[in-house]
Amino acid sequence: MGVIRDLLRLLRATRELPPHPTAREAIRQSADIAEQWGRVAEAYAYPTTAATQTGPGRPYGAATANPFANLAFHQNGLPASGTVIACTPEGPPADGPAVYAVLLEVRIEGREPYRATYRTVIAEAARHNWRLGAVLPFRVSPDDPQALLLG
Repeated sequence: MGVIRDLLRLLRATRELPPHPTAREAIRQSADIAEQWGRVAEAYAYPTTAATQTGPGRPYGAATANPFANLAFHQNGLPASGTVIACTPEGPPADGPAVYAVLLEVRIEGREPYRATYRTVIAEAARHNWRLGAVLPFRVSPDDPQALLLG
């Protein structure tokens, strides 16, 4: 009987959901969300002087809310590897995943290794990927060696 009761609860909950949007409405909603995210990212980019502008992006690494800019950066960036030297939270998480300052030793083929700080949001479940000594793939701006894009 428990299964039938759960199915009835599921049916009742489904009736309370709003109707599925049309394709046109779904595209409009997606565009609204993308614009809202762009405004939020822009507003968050300069809360203090700690968020310095580097590369095409501002708050975290060189990533932006614009996927085309990220793709262009990935295509034009120099392939590099970054070894995690330190990964420290920049403060208590306000309402979600914490922002970390990751100190990296960046290696680009044919160049001397150098250190750079990569700011990023890291979910608690993904923290193990950023452990001390982990080597991660990055793209580096040819114009600014401090502008890094993960991937």
